[in-house]
Amino acid sequence: VNDIVQNNQVGLYLANDSTTDQAVIQHDLFQNNNQAGPGGGQAIYTDQFVAGGAVSDVLIDSNKIVGNDNAGVALSGTDPNNPASQITISNNTIDSNGRGIYAYATVNSSITGNDVTNSTTPTDGGTSVAIGLFGSDNGITISGNRIENGALRGIRILTDTSTAGITANQNVTINDNSISGFSSSSLVVESGGYTGTLDATKNWWGTNDAATINGQVSGDVAFSPFLDSGTNSIASGPGFQGDVSHLDVTTLGQQVGTVGPIEQAIQAAPAGGTVTIQAGTYTEDDVVIDKNLTLQGNGSVIRSEERRVGKECRSRW
Repeated sequence: VNDIVQNNQVGLYLANDSTTDQAVIQHDLFQNNNQAGPGGGQAIYTDQFVAGGAVSDVLIDSNKIVGNDNAGVALSGTDPNNPASQITISNNTIDSNGRGIYAYATVNSSITGNDVTNSTTPTDGGTSVAIGLFGSDNGITISGNRIENGALRGIRILTDTSTAGITANQNVTINDNSISGFSSSSLVVESGGYTGTLDATKNWWGTNDAATINGQVSGDVAFSPFLDSGTNSIASGPGFQGDVSHLDVTTLGQQVGTVGPIEQAIQAAPAGGTVTIQAGTYTEDDVVIDKNLTLQGNGSVIRSEERRVGKECRSRW
């Protein structure tokens, strides 16, 4: 806590196998840990050899992690029988690292309220990413982050088949983030990288043009509904708190849940909010509007067996 860790091979090797005594890394500066050697260029690093097995109950909070050639936070243990678990990465400024955060075999963990920005090209031969889930990750929440600007990809989800025992990621949610400014893609789920359809709804993608977003997202991903603007109510400090009072829906991308994107947006929007229905044909059964909302669209057709309106609804088509 409250340390400056700089100009090392690795800033900090992480090990903690307790479920009752939390390891806390907080209010520290990790910068330019780029000396040559095994694992060099990484600010915070763990794997099953460093940890002596599993890693659990770790808080990485309110740190500044900058200028590390290969990674800001590296959860690199590749033994699913000894996973990293209950890892909380929150409220950090993670800037100008080869990879912001990456994880293997990490379960029941969260990445929330961070700035992960300006990712660079790693010097270890790997590829640049702000957040990477590389296999056997399960129960990961990525929310409230500002994930912006980088040399290649924003979020990359894959199964590293070169590593024995690593399987597809599952039960990951990516919601309420700002994700934009990457040269290749904002979010990619590679073939075999995820079980099911990934929930990446209610994010800001740097634009409210659905076709542009669709071009920045690849794989089996649901990104609708999405935020209509990039307004961030956090005035200073890391993280993103978007304006959910105006949501857009599109027929592009996949769908998660038991209801369609229009109903999802209606459920997510607060009373007095707006749902913009972008051009397309929507087939949704039993669209229920139970609050004061403005629904607006351009060239949209809603086909439903039943429409129930519980309160005032102002529609503009």
